[in-house]
Amino acid sequence: MQGWTALWVRQVVIGTAVTTKMYDPLIAGQAKSKQTATAEKVADAPPTHPLDAYLGEYAADGYPDFAVRRIADGLQACTVGSLQWSELRHYHYNLFEWHWADFDTWVKVGFLVNENGELDSVSVPIEPAVDNVVFTRKQPQLNETIVTALPGEYAFPIDGLAIIITAHAGKVYATQTCGVPEEITCYKLTDALVGFKIRRTRLDFAYADGRITGLALKSPGMTLEGKRKA
Repeated sequence: MQGWTALWVRQVVIGTAVTTKMYDPLIAGQAKSKQTATAEKVADAPPTHPLDAYLGEYAADGYPDFAVRRIADGLQACTVGSLQWSELRHYHYNLFEWHWADFDTWVKVGFLVNENGELDSVSVPIEPAVDNVVFTRKQPQLNETIVTALPGEYAFPIDGLAIIITAHAGKVYATQTCGVPEEITCYKLTDALVGFKIRRTRLDFAYADGRITGLALKSPGMTLEGKRKA
């Protein structure tokens, strides 16, 4: 956090005869840091996902939410209600640099993927005295139209295998054949897909024009396509 350090040093030494002696090495150190960052950057290493995949809000206990939004040709980030929106530029792979305009400095922000290769968290250097804080992507909010469209019985091309989807008080439940209802958690919401998770299994509903058109049941090593029963 060179900007913060520079401000502190300036306050300590201001009004003394040693201002230049102490401040010049700091400026040199900032320049060296920029040279090191440039040298460490991997050339021709694009993001692993389209930029839109990084968008959204991420939460960590005790901190304001970290948010990412799209602008014309890039990204911006902020901490909701704290640091204002500012540039989030790509560095290499899933590492980005976030501009802290108030301190005139850049910090590295690393996006993390889960076992399915999805961007589900981000590591942010919020405080200088502690390790980076990991913010987890917030659960998408389902609207009433989607919740109403989901319930029904979905059959799969395996005899005796079906899943019944029900909804109650805004929560969605799945019941396998001869099983009991279990709450499923929404992890992805787009114009064409409503995705849920339960342990290591995903239920991805194809969605269009306010109705569910199909269901893909995905577990490690297997994907089954299901259809809603009439």
